[in-house]
Amino acid sequence: MTFHEANRTGGPGLTTDNTPLEVRGAAEARGLGNLVDTRHGSSTRQTLVIGWGLAGACLLIDLALWPTVSNEDPFSASYGLMHAVYRAMIVGIVLGLGIGIRALVTGRQSYYLYAEGIVHARRSNCRALAWPDVVRVAAVHDRRTGSGAGKVLGYRVEAVGGGKISIPLNREARRGGRDPFIDRLLDSARSHNRPIA
Repeated sequence: MTFHEANRTGGPGLTTDNTPLEVRGAAEARGLGNLVDTRHGSSTRQTLVIGWGLAGACLLIDLALWPTVSNEDPFSASYGLMHAVYRAMIVGIVLGLGIGIRALVTGRQSYYLYAEGIVHARRSNCRALAWPDVVRVAAVHDRRTGSGAGKVLGYRVEAVGGGKISIPLNREARRGGRDPFIDRLLDSARSHNRPIA
């Protein structure tokens, strides 16, 4: 899933005019103060189009290849190549369907950083955490083996009682750049004496 910054004023003092009522209500109920920054994930519709579009394109390619693959002489030079492409398209279909299903299950997620805490909105649900409710902010590392192993993928705000809000890094930060939203989150955690692991 991709993320982009939706900060309209470039930093502290972001207006709440475009903040959903549920988010504003959750922030006011917890006394989180002024809105500092926001981040919105890709829309469910956009992710569905990408995922299911990929699956559909791969399916069409497989359907076009099927007559050739099924009638190809197994001892010909093109047989191995045709079957490799055919199998790769099957993987693409599964991957595309998985992306679409994940988009439906997770829905669009948004994060609202306030002076005194954070609100996580997912579909119509909002969860607000004031900094005193936060046990720590922990880095989430890539656990796979290979060149990306150990790389920071995002941060997890861990609450008293075991609740968690996971915030992925933006695309630029994953390439070695900076993520202004995460920088502000970590600065706010430090200023409220919350441990960062």
